[in-house]
Amino acid sequence: MKDKFYKYLLVIIFIILFLLIVISYGSAMNLMYSAGDLGAYTLIISFLGLFATFGGSYIGAKISGEAAIEAVEKQINEQKNENIIKSKIRYLETLNKVTSDINKANVGGALAALTIFKWFDDNELIISSEEMNNFYNAKEKLEKFIDSEYYLYLTEIERSKIIYIFDLLDKTIETDSILQRIVPLGLTEKNKALNKHKENFEEYLKLLNNFSDEIMKIKENK
Repeated sequence: MKDKFYKYLLVIIFIILFLLIVISYGSAMNLMYSAGDLGAYTLIISFLGLFATFGGSYIGAKISGEAAIEAVEKQINEQKNENIIKSKIRYLETLNKVTSDINKANVGGALAALTIFKWFDDNELIISSEEMNNFYNAKEKLEKFIDSEYYLYLTEIERSKIIYIFDLLDKTIETDSILQRIVPLGLTEKNKALNKHKENFEEYLKLLNNFSDEIMKIKENK
C-alpha cells in the first residue's frame, strides 16, 4: 500500500510541476503579445487539454492494469492455497494406505522370526510371496503419488519422507528377490553374502516397522 501511495504522490507532483511549467511558458508568451491578446491563454488551454487527455488516459490505464494484476495474483494465490490443502489431504491418505499395506505384510512377525532363527531353512522364507505383494502395492501407491501434481505442492520435509519410504520399500523388495534366489541353493549361514543380505533385509524391515508405528501414533494423537 505504501508503494502505491508514493507512486501516486509522484504522479501528482509531476502534474503540478508540469502545470507550473505550462503556466510559466504561457505567461512568458503573453508578454510578447499586446495587452488583452488571448493568444497566449489559448495556447495554455490547448496544452492543458492535451495533457489532461493523455495524462488521464495514462493514469486510468495504470490503475486498471494494477487492479487487474492484483486480481490475477489473488486468484493464483487462492488456487495455490487450494492445491496445497488438497496435496496435504492426498499426502496423509497415501501414508495411511502405505502403512496399512506394510502392516498386512506382518513385518513384526518377520522380525521376530529373524531374531529367533539365525538362518533360513531350505526353501523357507521369512515373508511369503503373498505378504511381499503388500510391499509392491505400497510402492506402487507412492510411485503414483510422486508422479501426480499433488507431490509438487508438498514441503521439502514431506517430499523427503515420501522418497525415503519409497526407497526403503524398493530396497526391501530387491533384497527379498535376492534372498529368494540364494535360499534354494542350500547355502548355510557361513555364506557371507547370504548373511549380509539377511542383515540388510532385517534392517529394512525394522525401518518399515518404525515408520508404521510413527504413522499410527500420529493418527492416535489426532
